[in-house]
Amino acid sequence: SLNKIEFTLKDLEGNDVVSSEVFKENKLTMINIWATFCGPYIREMPDLQMLHEELKEQGVAVLGIIGDTPDEDNEIAAKKIIETKGVKFINVIPDEEIKNSLIESIAGYPTSLFVDGEGRIVGSVITGSRTKEEYKEIIVELIDSIQ
Repeated sequence: SLNKIEFTLKDLEGNDVVSSEVFKENKLTMINIWATFCGPYIREMPDLQMLHEELKEQGVAVLGIIGDTPDEDNEIAAKKIIETKGVKFINVIPDEEIKNSLIESIAGYPTSLFVDGEGRIVGSVITGSRTKEEYKEIIVELIDSIQ
């Protein structure tokens, strides 16, 4: 099973996103794997953006992986969703390697997992949506455990 996440992927604008650079800036990164057809997740996106902003001081960031891309139509849909929901955190398009390792291993959308500054997976994988408060509780516990 996976215990470390490493990638160089593109965001929706075609910029390179190197996981090690993103992760090392934070104590904890919440990786959220979502799909453009997943209504419950799309509704919770503003909550994740708020978490991203509220927990920045504590060294926490959110990063999205759009599981039903690469696909031209879905990328257009994803851009629209991100814009509409006011999402500013990074969202990336998976490559074959991430699809075959990470995305193959999840039970459904959305799935969230957490990595430390080295990209090592910490805590439990969360399948399905949670409230902002529930996510916050999980995150605060994890930060305490990795310090």
